[in-house]
Amino acid sequence: MAYSELPCNTPEKQQSTAEALTASYRASMRIQAMLMDDIAHEASSLRHELSQSQHQLSIWQHTLSWRLTAPLRVVRHLSKGQLPTGRKISDVYRRLQEIYQDEGAAGVRFRISHRLARSSLGRAAERLFERKPTKVAMTVDGGAKKTTNILTHEEKINQVYSAHVSQDRLKDFTPRILIIAELSLRQCAKYRVWQKEGQLRSLGWLVDVVDWRETEEALSALQVCTEVIFYRVPAFPAVELLLKEARRLELSPWWEVDDLIFSAEDYKQNGNLATLDKQEQEELLFGVRLFRKCLLSCDKAIASTRVLAQAMQKAGIQHTVVIENALDQQTLDVVADIRQNGVPQHDMQREIRIVYGSGTRTHDADFRLAAAGILAAMQADQRLTLHIIGDLTLPSEFDALGERVQTQTGLDYAAYMQLLAQADITIAPLEPTIFNDAKSNIKFLEAAVLSLPVICSPRDAFMQIVKDGKNGLVAQTDAEWRDAILKLTADSTFRKTLGDQARTDVLDHYSPEAIVKNQVLPAFGKPDVQQSAEFRILCANIYYEPRSFGGQHLLQRK
Repeated sequence: MAYSELPCNTPEKQQSTAEALTASYRASMRIQAMLMDDIAHEASSLRHELSQSQHQLSIWQHTLSWRLTAPLRVVRHLSKGQLPTGRKISDVYRRLQEIYQDEGAAGVRFRISHRLARSSLGRAAERLFERKPTKVAMTVDGGAKKTTNILTHEEKINQVYSAHVSQDRLKDFTPRILIIAELSLRQCAKYRVWQKEGQLRSLGWLVDVVDWRETEEALSALQVCTEVIFYRVPAFPAVELLLKEARRLELSPWWEVDDLIFSAEDYKQNGNLATLDKQEQEELLFGVRLFRKCLLSCDKAIASTRVLAQAMQKAGIQHTVVIENALDQQTLDVVADIRQNGVPQHDMQREIRIVYGSGTRTHDADFRLAAAGILAAMQADQRLTLHIIGDLTLPSEFDALGERVQTQTGLDYAAYMQLLAQADITIAPLEPTIFNDAKSNIKFLEAAVLSLPVICSPRDAFMQIVKDGKNGLVAQTDAEWRDAILKLTADSTFRKTLGDQARTDVLDHYSPEAIVKNQVLPAFGKPDVQQSAEFRILCANIYYEPRSFGGQHLLQRK
């Protein structure tokens, strides 16, 4: 059967038609591409010519003859009924009448001064019109006179945009939480920002996250949020501006942190501070004052531990909630991958690995707390090796151990967990200070979810979950650290028992679902989303003729 004889509804006919249309579209696209190339080339050429013309005109306008003949050109334009710009005086007069009727004399002055602001005439006009608001006398009931100010156009605008808005407006918004945060600290952002975002979204909230340094973006996001959280943000001028705007919008801001960095008295107890040079110490203590100022500028606070919440209340914030650092989907996915694919094995008859995640060199004092006990254990059992993840200044006594001490730095989270998973024993020493009691138990969580046994100092957050001898070990003195390490070294079954129980307890208490149910939901609740029966469209920044050039404007008009 010939092509023309095919029934119109056969698959062959439909396929042929589709192929013909496809070929047509492709040809059309090639033609359009060539046209666009031509247009782009022509536009580039025109821009070059325009640039040259503007340069020549600029040179011409700065010549002496051009300046001397300027009055003659003005007279010539005026004699033709035109302004020097070429616009008809009658049109300008009609427009000024319209402005006067709508905005008064102040509006006329405002338009003229701003139109001519870049010219010498404009600067003179600004000096002429730069004066205090006009005072007029008005007669009120009883014949008494009352003096009032007539605001300029600019003052009226400022008055509108600086006025407080009604809190009732929040009822009209879709519930949305804005987190203005310190995002440069990766671990802090993971546990306090991205976890919080996921937790709130699981309850149905819309959540936006903005770095506190992006002031304009944060100001814009404030306009449409119904709650705002400032995480680990100091009270720099830009942040004070954000706080002021939050108040204007009748928001009740939260301030959140996961370290005791807002009390200079308590912060100085941190022994790690002494490991820094004087300038770094001064900068940190200056930051403490700024953090405290920001905390006290907010109505409510979120702490990562109960000791931290108590310190916030002591500082003056009574509405304080605790939302702990927890497991999140990223951690669970990484752990699932490790458990499925395994990690490189070592011969435990020859090597028992102790792993310590230092993070930064600010943990030097914490490690020294356990250093003597660790060294004694390693001297007693030659199988023990020490693997440090992060920056740490080791006591010189460890030099004698040679290659039995290894250091790894610059790892991302997945690589860190991979290395941690190769441990036989993990440790979490912390100095006995209120600063460390306010710290969270992340080191226990990360090891426990990998079923690894942990030896830790008896700091408050750890003791909320660690049961000595059941799901972990607790050590304080040099002898206790040595004995705990040697006890785990000698008994692989005990190591497995502790690790498995730790994993069970952590999944029960710190899973995403548990934290959302027990801590996030009581603090924020579920959003009250009202379904509107009306279909509403928001139009913003749309230009109409004759300025409606450009694809987006044309599309929105249609």
